[in-house]
Amino acid sequence: MKHKIKSGGDLAFNCISSVILFLALLVTFYPFMWMVLNSFRTTQEIFQHSFAMPSHFNFSVYRDAWKQANFSATFKNSVIVTVAIVAITILFGSMAAFAIARLRFPGRIVLHRLLSSSMIISGQLILIPLFFIIRNLKLYDNLLAVIFSSSAISMPFAIVFLHSFFRDIPTEIEESTVMDGCPKRVFFLRFILPLSKPALASLGIFQSLAAWNEYLYSLTFLKTESIRTIPLQMVNFFVMYRTEWQKLFAALTIAVVPLLILYGVSQKYFIRGLTAGAVKQ
Repeated sequence: MKHKIKSGGDLAFNCISSVILFLALLVTFYPFMWMVLNSFRTTQEIFQHSFAMPSHFNFSVYRDAWKQANFSATFKNSVIVTVAIVAITILFGSMAAFAIARLRFPGRIVLHRLLSSSMIISGQLILIPLFFIIRNLKLYDNLLAVIFSSSAISMPFAIVFLHSFFRDIPTEIEESTVMDGCPKRVFFLRFILPLSKPALASLGIFQSLAAWNEYLYSLTFLKTESIRTIPLQMVNFFVMYRTEWQKLFAALTIAVVPLLILYGVSQKYFIRGLTAGAVKQ
């Protein structure tokens, strides 16, 4: 009797969970589908029948949006900025996290707490002094200004995020490598980083999302049109074509697709990184 009650409770729980997940999927995915479908509608159709299927699918609107939004240049700029920020954050963030988690030196706990507390400082609060620093370094109107600024803001989160993973790696592995005469840098490269692939992938996706959508520093430090990133160009494109909603939705779809591809490729590692530590080994 108890077994049947337990099975019935599990069945009800599974049904309720499935319904909740389906509703969450619908709420999350529907705006994207609505955006894609509206990219095939005319402006008149969008306002008259916003939730109807398009009368026909004309993919030439994506070609026009690509050309008129100058995505050939802005897409390349966004890729450069995103790849550079992710690479810098993972490279230096992993080394700093390894030092705090695995090395013993005075003040490392205080340093970790300072890094943790620095995450409450938003980029807007330091924008003015950061502008003067960028100008004095003669990096104004240069992609390096956005790369260095965004990397610096992202570094505390990366260090704190990776610190917990590096700290939980069994010390027996390190002790055995030390007995074999393995230097710290070799242990870091051959053991710590491979064992932390899920965490690195999760961090890479988080930073890619933030870097790809970065707008504040691009607006502040970039002036020339040829080095604009996608978020900055999208604002200008919206001003120029605010009455042509079809092209606007097409441009937005183009801007979102790379992130969906990135998540699709890294989904396995991303989920493993988020759930690592949830089950005690």
